[in-house]
Amino acid sequence: ADTRASLQGGLTAGHDGKNFYVGSADGANVLKVWGQIQFRYLFNLENVNVGDQEDEGFDVRRARIGFEGHVTAGRKWDYLLSLELNGFGVGIGALVDAKFGTALTDSLRVDVGLFKLPFTREELTSSKVLTGVERSYFNEFFTGNRAEQVQVTWSSDMFMARGSISDGMNSGVSAIGTDGTEIALTGRADVKIMGNWDQMNDMIAWSGEGTALFVGGALHFETSDGGNGVGPGNYLSWTVDGSVEVANFGIYAAVAGGHVLDSGAGPNVDQFGFVIEVNYNINDQSVPIIRYDRVAADIPGNSKD
Repeated sequence: ADTRASLQGGLTAGHDGKNFYVGSADGANVLKVWGQIQFRYLFNLENVNVGDQEDEGFDVRRARIGFEGHVTAGRKWDYLLSLELNGFGVGIGALVDAKFGTALTDSLRVDVGLFKLPFTREELTSSKVLTGVERSYFNEFFTGNRAEQVQVTWSSDMFMARGSISDGMNSGVSAIGTDGTEIALTGRADVKIMGNWDQMNDMIAWSGEGTALFVGGALHFETSDGGNGVGPGNYLSWTVDGSVEVANFGIYAAVAGGHVLDSGAGPNVDQFGFVIEVNYNINDQSVPIIRYDRVAADIPGNSKD
């Protein structure tokens, strides 16, 4: 009985308003469990060469379960593990994120594992708080998405800089000897001109948040691994973006470019795109948006955007 009482006194559990959690009473070790479900109906009308094509139907876009928190072993280690239960092109139990890291100082931290590269602002915005039914075509074209990496973050009251060495853009889970990238380097810098850093987590002017203004940019370079059957060549991409939240309006805009260099298989490729989005927060529950984006793919033999 004494043993059971001591164990009960050493644990805490409950719901913090967002997640269920369990942990030690002193807060040194915490596990949070969360879930995400996105269900929708889509109607798509596409103008193709053979005429208008109509597609419609129901879709479970995302169904995920995640575990995150921290443990104290000499120092505090944060961790995140999330799994996709359903979705486009992935099976049950597919790995989404597997990350752990620690703060080295008040302004410097390091994270390792599988998670998003610090490139496009739109991709770094969680799908839980997206304004659109999907991220823009601009983002899906230029995003670095997830990769196995080591990432270092430095932050202050006004600036944040992130640098990563990884297996390359969109590489996901890749084994040595099979990935197509020899080495990949990514760097992103953000400046908070007005507001607070929490407002950068989304692009909506929520009630009571006040005016916010952010600008940022990123640069990525990777070289292909010819030893794994990938042709010679280098890929350089960049992006610049900014957002403002004022008087219930949220405005976001970004430009990006991608350049395939020294491909050895034809002319170099220069790609360019931009996106602009305006949204309006009616009552913290309804947020209509208008978005326009365009990509010039510069695909050899096809001049179409």
